[in-house]
Amino acid sequence: MFFVNGAALATWLSLIPAVQQKLALNASELGIALLGVAVGAVITTPSTGWLVGRAGGRRVVTLAAIVGCVVLPLLPLAPTLPVLTLTLVVFGAALGTMDVAMNIHGSVVEALYQRPLMSTFHGFYSIGGFAGALTSGALAALSIAPFDRALGPALLLGAAAIAAHQWLPPTQPHTASRPPRARVRVMRLSLPMAALGLMAFCSLLAEGASGDWSAIYLHKSLGADAAFAATAFAAFSVAMAVGRLSGDWLTSRLGATQLLRSGGALAALGLTATLLLGRPALAVGAFGLIGLGLANVVPTLFSAAGRSRSLAPRVAIAAVASTGYAGLLAGPPLIGFVAQAFTLTRALIVVVVCCALIALLAPMVRRSG
Repeated sequence: MFFVNGAALATWLSLIPAVQQKLALNASELGIALLGVAVGAVITTPSTGWLVGRAGGRRVVTLAAIVGCVVLPLLPLAPTLPVLTLTLVVFGAALGTMDVAMNIHGSVVEALYQRPLMSTFHGFYSIGGFAGALTSGALAALSIAPFDRALGPALLLGAAAIAAHQWLPPTQPHTASRPPRARVRVMRLSLPMAALGLMAFCSLLAEGASGDWSAIYLHKSLGADAAFAATAFAAFSVAMAVGRLSGDWLTSRLGATQLLRSGGALAALGLTATLLLGRPALAVGAFGLIGLGLANVVPTLFSAAGRSRSLAPRVAIAAVASTGYAGLLAGPPLIGFVAQAFTLTRALIVVVVCCALIALLAPMVRRSG
């Protein structure tokens, strides 16, 4: 399920330059459209913990995956900016719901095994991102139409999600009639839990900027062709996958605090190098450094939320995820508007600041339990 989620998102991200060209969108208009994904996710993630408790995580994660795969081929067909934005809201709602539900599953399995596993699960998300970006880039190089570049992956990913459904672990749903108090509890988060949310906000803003703007940056700002521009997100994804697949081992040896501190610093340095060097080939490598630096931030935060003693794990994970998706909500329009007013290079400085904040707030993860 992590693989399906990452591949579906990466397939859309690789289609962004084609959709922008088709609809003749400038940077701020594209930012408004990309806002739709985060809006959909922010709307649905706060209630996903409750939904999992009532309907069961297996059903929620599978239905959300199917909806996302159905909507994916519709994105390149959007005839106008409003239609594209609304379609992206539905797409973001599906992937956001799936994201929280599969992380709740991951927390259950991690508790059963009593050792770090969340980074490995997120590693498969990144492998999916790499596969989706690489496949879409290859199809673009073959001059395949954007709709066909979305339809094939959507069918395969939907079939994979349906096949995987039977092996999902139970999430021990709560069936009590008492309505959940997720929204009230989020307002009463302790300082350490709020810090987890802020780090999630910064990390997902940075990840979203790398996904939404890396291809645009290489294509528009650095003059790379569309096929080569797609490799920036592929490099980001494969580096993130490598980092996450080794993240559980690193967590056991370095500890969560040092891992977050080093990751935030590496991501900030990687993006700074990208902006300073200004060459397509070197920029691809720098986006790889960003992926490596951010690789274990979100998995570490979700693991910490899953160990919370002040909130039910499903509520804590949903709270951190909701705050994180607010970063996706703020990121696309912020980057787009600043890029329209100045340049995309200057706009991406915001992401450098976010990565630096992760490094500074890293010690708070020890106090979140």
